[in-house]
Amino acid sequence: MPIMSITNGFRLPRRDPCPYCRNLAGEPSPKSGPCAVVTEDELTRTFVNPFSFGGCPGHLLVIPKRHVESLFDLEPAEEAALMTAMMQAARAVRAVLDPDGVLLIQRNGIAAGQEVPHVHFHVIPRAAGTPVPPPEWVPLIEYAERQALAHRLSDYVKGLSVV
Repeated sequence: MPIMSITNGFRLPRRDPCPYCRNLAGEPSPKSGPCAVVTEDELTRTFVNPFSFGGCPGHLLVIPKRHVESLFDLEPAEEAALMTAMMQAARAVRAVLDPDGVLLIQRNGIAAGQEVPHVHFHVIPRAAGTPVPPPEWVPLIEYAERQALAHRLSDYVKGLSVV
């Protein structure tokens, strides 16, 4: 584990530069390549995780655009925007991929399993009979496959009406 810091009483992993901030700056990851964006607004971005948790396609990450290490450092507008984006992502995953379930995960601190020091929510489609939480990550999903999935999910979200 990289050097740690303490934010709001939590020991957090330290990654410099932050991979999600690099993603937001348009810098492709040296490990996984470009980002396959599903949705984006002024405060959030939702994208396909290049390394799906548990082996089900459609694992999404929802992040704030501002670098925020702990859930407890979010501004109220970011909290609301993240919940809206997370629900859009969950609805899209359910409608487009038809999983047996949808798992939402958000971790704060190394003790909770946080590996990236930038608030993020996992939206993970699940198949019946698979362990919760998923036991392993799968190998890199190629960019073309992630981008095709992102387009399908994005098209669904664009069709949603906001109430």
